[in-house]
Amino acid sequence: MRFSFFILCIIIFSGHAAGRIFYTEAGLIRNAADSLVLAGDSRPGDSLKIYAAEVRCSMPDAAVARHRMASWRLSWPSGQSVSLMFDNCGHTDGTDRPVAIIATDNGRGETSRTAVYSGLDFHGGANTLCVEWRDGTASIFAGKNRLRGVAAIPMPCPRGNCNVSATSKATLVDAAVEIVRAPQLQSGLSADSIRAYFAAAATGNLTLHPLEGIWEYMDRDTDPALAIEGGRYRIAIIDLGDNRLSIIYLGGAVTNATSWHQGMIKGTITDIGFADHFKLGWIDAMQEPMDADCYATLLTGSVLSFSFPLHSATLRFRRIRESD
Repeated sequence: MRFSFFILCIIIFSGHAAGRIFYTEAGLIRNAADSLVLAGDSRPGDSLKIYAAEVRCSMPDAAVARHRMASWRLSWPSGQSVSLMFDNCGHTDGTDRPVAIIATDNGRGETSRTAVYSGLDFHGGANTLCVEWRDGTASIFAGKNRLRGVAAIPMPCPRGNCNVSATSKATLVDAAVEIVRAPQLQSGLSADSIRAYFAAAATGNLTLHPLEGIWEYMDRDTDPALAIEGGRYRIAIIDLGDNRLSIIYLGGAVTNATSWHQGMIKGTITDIGFADHFKLGWIDAMQEPMDADCYATLLTGSVLSFSFPLHSATLRFRRIRESD
């Protein structure tokens, strides 16, 4: 069960390192021709992991919606919309009880309607409507004090700013649009280009950083309650000239393996001025960045350790030749 209090939503969303949260001040919708725009533009070409819009709105006319619908809705220029429609007489389904309809349009002409009989304020008070997109599915939640799942509908992620409109006067209480963009993990390197790079170094044409090379998983020391095994990775460490070493994934993923492809960025290593000791930025199995208190240590010329103290985890890698 999820709470619809706005601040709780913000706390949950803020845990995503790549997230960006946009706020809008409360505003008044005066009539059916009026609307409010929430900042938070999802642009064409964006690679998104999550897009979410949560809006809390009150609508006095919903308390007197006899023989007509009173509604407010979220909509986007790309055609998607989600509406909260009130029919206090329930005449649409032959009952004499308050009913709300969650109506959706996926932007491709496909619509749906879901009836809700409880958990909402049917008398003009504030209700929250939340829509979250993940992997091409819109999950819709609604409620007066607690958000409850209403529907999960195949729907492409919207583009453009979110608009709030209503059939008549309404007050926007709180709103947030949150976007978590997928990390850009493509290095542009292939297995062939990596081989060519180290082949050139072997001829003496390049001087390598002590960490540069091909490394393979050797062993680990982890607390299974705090960390799962992401994989038995094979990685390349390459200095791409931006004052950081790039860790390039070559294989071995176990968890979320289908999302990992050869040549993707698995992390970064930064020199911090201590011999054989470096700052580590790691991309975990679910492609979330791990930067806090992570470090790399060159134990010997052929053994490299990655440590994640907050997760009580250590991975060790052995240096190998490309021909191994």
